Amino acid sequence: MTSITKTGRIFSKFIVIGALSTVFNYSVFIILYSILSINYLYASAIGFICGLILGMYFNKSWTFEFKQQFSRLLVIQYLSVYTISLSVSLLFLEYSVRVLFIDPIYSNFLAIVITTIMNFIGLKLFVFKEN
Repeated sequence: MTSITKTGRIFSKFIVIGALSTVFNYSVFIILYSILSINYLYASAIGFICGLILGMYFNKSWTFEFKQQFSRLLVIQYLSVYTISLSVSLLFLEYSVRVLFIDPIYSNFLAIVITTIMNFIGLKLFVFKEN
């Protein structure tokens, strides 16, 4: 299998896991907020963390087929990639809305595209790198 084909297959899996994690995140939020009446900020934070944990597990085991066990370093690296991309997303969103006057709906979509690519590259090169 060529390197480009392999990367495309891995990226496809990454998108599937991202979608699954997002659905899980939002489902947890809905249950906590709408059914259990937990404050929306707490519900959102808990949903985000649940989606992140689910994504971390499946990205490790299925997307990147990473054989090493979870370690403190692996978790820190994973969280670092997502923290950096969240920061870039928010900065891009703020800049594109306030300076470039792009509608937040479109700006957020562009931010998602940018950070999806950033997350994939960060996980592939720094977190689940092949030995």
